[in-house]
Amino acid sequence: MSIKAIFFDIGGVLAKEDREKQYSELAEIMNFDMDKFQELRENKVDLFAEGKISEEEYLSFFSKVLEIDFKKLRDNWTRLAQKYYQIDISVQNTVRKLKDNYILGTLTNIIPLHNQVRKTDGLYKDFKIKLLSFERGYKKPNPLFYKLIFEETHLNPQ
Repeated sequence: MSIKAIFFDIGGVLAKEDREKQYSELAEIMNFDMDKFQELRENKVDLFAEGKISEEEYLSFFSKVLEIDFKKLRDNWTRLAQKYYQIDISVQNTVRKLKDNYILGTLTNIIPLHNQVRKTDGLYKDFKIKLLSFERGYKKPNPLFYKLIFEETHLNPQ
């Protein structure tokens, strides 16, 4: 049996995304309590990451509860996501070496706000298959999300 496909996670593997620093600086700029923000985020992030609520619904929730400006929140959130994001060049080089011999894909939990940074930077260009949680309605560790790999590649999981 030979390997036919390789799937990569993105966050913490191909890209370093320091959410702790991002959210800490966001709290400082927007003048809200970080603990309250994290509590609110835990309450909604899975819905957003699975595409069950829109970006507007997600950010409006924070804006309303934390009493902060929606547009300023969105703009700073996106700017800071870019600031605290960096591609791991050694992993990217490995991906590029593999892409001629294997079906390459990504299976990643991501919210649309952070995904925009990845797309702008061309992070997905070396992957034939892109399985993004918010587009597919599942996130890891849901087995249905992993099952999509076999549906997309038409390979037997054995």
